[in-house]
Amino acid sequence: MKAPLCGFPCCLYHICDFHVINQIGIGGFSTVMLAQHHETNAKAAIKVIPKAKMSEESLTLEIKAICDLKHPLVSDLYFVHEDSENYYIGLEYMDGGTLRDTVNHAITIGEPKSRFYFCQIAIFLDFLHNQKKIIHRDLKPDNIMVESGYLLKLIDFGLCKYLENTDNSQGCGSPYYASPEMIKGEDYSFSTDIWTAGIVLYIMMFGYLPFEEKEVQSLYDRIIFHEPSYENRNKTAISNDVIDLIRKMLIKDPQKRITINDIVNHPWVIDGYKMLKEIIDNAHNEDKGFDADDEKNDGISKKNNPRFLIKKMIAKSLQNEKLSKLFKNTYFGAFDEKKDIMNTPKRIKSIAMQYANNNHHHGIDLFSQRKRRNQCHANCCPSRQRYNSFL
Repeated sequence: MKAPLCGFPCCLYHICDFHVINQIGIGGFSTVMLAQHHETNAKAAIKVIPKAKMSEESLTLEIKAICDLKHPLVSDLYFVHEDSENYYIGLEYMDGGTLRDTVNHAITIGEPKSRFYFCQIAIFLDFLHNQKKIIHRDLKPDNIMVESGYLLKLIDFGLCKYLENTDNSQGCGSPYYASPEMIKGEDYSFSTDIWTAGIVLYIMMFGYLPFEEKEVQSLYDRIIFHEPSYENRNKTAISNDVIDLIRKMLIKDPQKRITINDIVNHPWVIDGYKMLKEIIDNAHNEDKGFDADDEKNDGISKKNNPRFLIKKMIAKSLQNEKLSKLFKNTYFGAFDEKKDIMNTPKRIKSIAMQYANNNHHHGIDLFSQRKRRNQCHANCCPSRQRYNSFL
């Protein structure tokens, strides 16, 4: 009998460390459960995938992609487990739901917040395309989680593909986000992700899809042969700069479509991108400590700790005149104070400190969990215990 699939080197915990609270989502291929750590009450999202709907090879590819894409904007992998019927993937839990939930709740989320969100998406695509040479192939609001109201985390890497693979013409992903070249069965590259990111940006700005048809074939025809409308049905003001960026991202010819290198230097993106990239790059650097005592108490690696990023943002905004102006003005100052966390440095500090204090004891002490996790592997994995009753 083959060894059970009970963990990867990048997994932080084991399924035995958590108990399930309730179901929080259901899709065509999986069910998502909210779980809680036994000792610290920290929360996790457990993705339950029936083995009939996913092969072990596909699961392994997805997990390897998550491990390879270790980044502050990618959801942490907590554990992988299987029983006779299901696979279980434990992931970092985001309290704000998906980006789709955010857009649906607000109809349109406004240009300042859209720019802040999109700059984070651009940072992720820059990392994905230029450093990892990976095509995501399923970038959409459903696969972008929102943490604390404004920090984004990417999930669902089951369709990721390394560019070096020979067959890059297979159709996949969601029809509404499919690029023209993918629909036509042509070879595609990073530009297909640029197209889908353009669809995401359009949705954030306008509140609806650029291409809408009930029948899939009619939808594909519209994507290939028609241009989206830039007259906003919701009558909210949209700047010429963001419309210019969306137009360049939704060019039908992938050879003429804007690249991620040009996106991050676009007038609508460049200042916010540089500011956020500096913050996130600093969060990667574990040699330069920041609130080391909090990290020690929380136990979660600070480069993937949202509280660390929040505090880093506060520090940068208060200590640097240029960054402070960015917070106060175009990029973040126009947020609605009653609805949004980010407004001014003073308000950011107040909300973030409250958030940190409320969650100070919810982190997981990795060191103290090692013996228990090893024992858990020994107890749970050999029996390949069924977790249906557990769920």
